[in-house]
Amino acid sequence: MESTIVLAQLSPLPDTEGNVRKAEAAVREACREKHVDMMVFPESYMVRIPGHPDIKKKNDFAQRLDGPFVQTMRKLAEHYGIWMVFGMLEKPEGSKLLQEEQERTSRVFNTTVLLDSRGEIVSVYRKTHLYDAFGIRESDRFLAGDSLFTPVDTPFGKIAVFVCYELRFPEIARRMALEGAQILLVPAAWYQGPSKKEQFQMLARTRALENTVFLLACNQCGGSTAGGSIAADPLGHMIAEAGEGEQLLTVSVDTGQIAEVRRALPCLEQRHPELYGSVFGDGAEKISGETGGN
Repeated sequence: MESTIVLAQLSPLPDTEGNVRKAEAAVREACREKHVDMMVFPESYMVRIPGHPDIKKKNDFAQRLDGPFVQTMRKLAEHYGIWMVFGMLEKPEGSKLLQEEQERTSRVFNTTVLLDSRGEIVSVYRKTHLYDAFGIRESDRFLAGDSLFTPVDTPFGKIAVFVCYELRFPEIARRMALEGAQILLVPAAWYQGPSKKEQFQMLARTRALENTVFLLACNQCGGSTAGGSIAADPLGHMIAEAGEGEQLLTVSVDTGQIAEVRRALPCLEQRHPELYGSVFGDGAEKISGETGGN
């Protein structure tokens, strides 16, 4: 099954409404001359946070899922008839305990939203593995989600989402693949630094190859982020790459290639879960049963 997915490598503004306008301009440009099935925006695309040391001031930008940012993005997806993935800062809601925690610490969720072509919210993922590394402590600002993304069937294949730093955890991508995901989408705000862009792209290609799936990673650019958005095929080949600046990276994905690759390289079927304990669980039967599908 073939599809066209556009990675919107953009530099977010410290202005939520400005980022909605940038998103609309990007979608309009992407859809002008070609059919687009999905657009992927970076992690935390809703707003680039000013460099203020006060966590509360940074997280004052957060909104709920029924807030103006998500609602406007929903209208955009519906108007253009495309699926959409984007990152936001989400104010917690739900249990009294969770809201009390937010009030006490001012922390919010680093959330990614998946919309369908009618603008309906299909899934919401709250980043579970927070970036406490290289001198950064994301957990000072964010609450961690408590569950991984459940792969979603779409008209162009089964997709799954995880975020940025989570590329460094092979268990996440493997779990998604064992649950039938064919396309892994990774919104990111990957920082610049020595070898950081190379690591970002190497990890993306590795996660694609070791799970024989497509992986598309859309990074922020500008400021402290590195750009270099990338798409890799089920053999880990780089099939599209962005530069350092703002760019709409168009990727053609044919999920039919997955079955073809797995016939030649049946590594998921050849796993021995009984030797690994419960780290990855079972799932080889599901993978084997789906290799002849779309």
